Amino acid sequence: MAERSDEVTSGVIFTVQGSSPEPYKITVNFKPFTISCTCQAAVTGQPCKHRIHILKGYCVDMVSAPDNYDEILSVIKDAALNSPILQLLNEYDTAKKSLKAKNDASEKLFKKYRDAVIASTLKKGSKKATEKASANLDEALQSCVDVAAEVEARVQCLRTIFIRPGHSNTSISKTLAEQAVQGANSAHGKKTG
Repeated sequence: MAERSDEVTSGVIFTVQGSSPEPYKITVNFKPFTISCTCQAAVTGQPCKHRIHILKGYCVDMVSAPDNYDEILSVIKDAALNSPILQLLNEYDTAKKSLKAKNDASEKLFKKYRDAVIASTLKKGSKKATEKASANLDEALQSCVDVAAEVEARVQCLRTIFIRPGHSNTSISKTLAEQAVQGANSAHGKKTG
């Protein structure tokens, strides 16, 4: 890999065209390492594809970027690869998929419970069948609550890196991501600090 001429330490801005008429602004800061985006997902505090693309070292539908954006993307990608950021994102995606599957299963169990209650009310079903359907539904709903808590825990971990536009990150002292940036710069023979 070619030697980088200057350590990347100040904030950089990428502008990408998303689904909104107005392009989204992705801001990457390195001290501490944070990344924000003005898209709706980011505004609500969720990881967005625009920031994930930047972390993976590429920019989709770029409208504007710094002149040395290839070098900057390389530093960002190195930082992400040398940190738990991508692992947290994968865990977040897995937890979200699990939550959707559990919500879908709960919906089916709710329909069975509803049918058992209707059958019992019409004297075509037993009280035992209704109680069993109720217990199954309760178990499925608790599972959804547990997975939703797991998703929220992943989001909280990611919020130290993925900040919402207009929100301060002054409470972040030395995040795992900042340490990863230092590690990536060190791996390329740079002094940090």
